[in-house]
Amino acid sequence: MPPKKTKPTPAKPARRERRVYTEEELEQAADAYWTPERTAAYEAAQDDDDAMPELTKDLDAMRPQTERLVVALIKTYAADYKGVALGVWPPFDPGLPVTDTIVLGRGWVVQVSYDPNDPTLLVAVEVTSAKISDDVSLEIVCDEYEDEGFDSFVKTFPLTPKDRTRLFGYLKRNYRRAPEAVEGEDEDGDDQPEPDTIVPLRRPS
Repeated sequence: MPPKKTKPTPAKPARRERRVYTEEELEQAADAYWTPERTAAYEAAQDDDDAMPELTKDLDAMRPQTERLVVALIKTYAADYKGVALGVWPPFDPGLPVTDTIVLGRGWVVQVSYDPNDPTLLVAVEVTSAKISDDVSLEIVCDEYEDEGFDSFVKTFPLTPKDRTRLFGYLKRNYRRAPEAVEGEDEDGDDQPEPDTIVPLRRPS
């Protein structure tokens, strides 16, 4: 009896590996990637206020820190969650960060930014909405994490406990408010409630 045929298992996308690029390597990569066609499409999208970014819900396509933020956020915002607009590396402007945008819904987004020379190095997380002013958005600066011994690339949650509390506290307080009623955090962050328990997430392979 011939052996039973089985469908091959699709290969899982490789996780992004750590690599630091010099300024020269970054510029060379940008020159190679940004062809005239890609440049024209990018500039047209920038000029079109109604252009919708391509969104994905494929966790394996995301950078590890973005993935872990998504998994934690959709525990609370699954009904509204739209997906993630993945930042392109190399960036169009090598001097700007690579930013993944998590689209939660109700106008809210979480922007997860990485160092263009090290696309696995988290530098900032911002919670904002086009409907609110910049001064009440929440910005969490992460570029000193490594100096503090906190490696967001390998942690089961990419923000420090203090910054995790700021993130979930801000969203819990403001997510369903009218734009004009949104409150920024106070200087000490003392009004931030504790986040809901977050189950451990899988580590990057």
